[in-house]
Amino acid sequence: MRNKDRYPILAAIVLAIYGDLPVLLLVLILTRDFIIAMVGLMIIKKENVIPVSNVLGKITVNVFSIVLIVYVLRLNIFYEFAFWFAVIFLVISSASYLVYSLKIFVFKTGINQLDN
Repeated sequence: MRNKDRYPILAAIVLAIYGDLPVLLLVLILTRDFIIAMVGLMIIKKENVIPVSNVLGKITVNVFSIVLIVYVLRLNIFYEFAFWFAVIFLVISSASYLVYSLKIFVFKTGINQLDN
């Protein structure tokens, strides 16, 4: 994980502690990122290649950044929409990483044969 990728996570932790960000959303984000990091380490060990994030993962980080802005600016009218928007993208990107992992570990497709 690159340093700039950690900023939304740090902001989410601060907003969950001192702001209005739902703790459930923070837990979902941290769990997803932890699982992605652990699977990434397994891929490095198996394939000897550092995996890169896919397009859905990049979109999800940007969506989450927008959601954080909504919470930082205290745009209460958008809280529920922002929450579900983030959850939907977290689920979609998690599913895409799951499919990617299954191809490598279950179907034994090498990482060099996968299309991102």
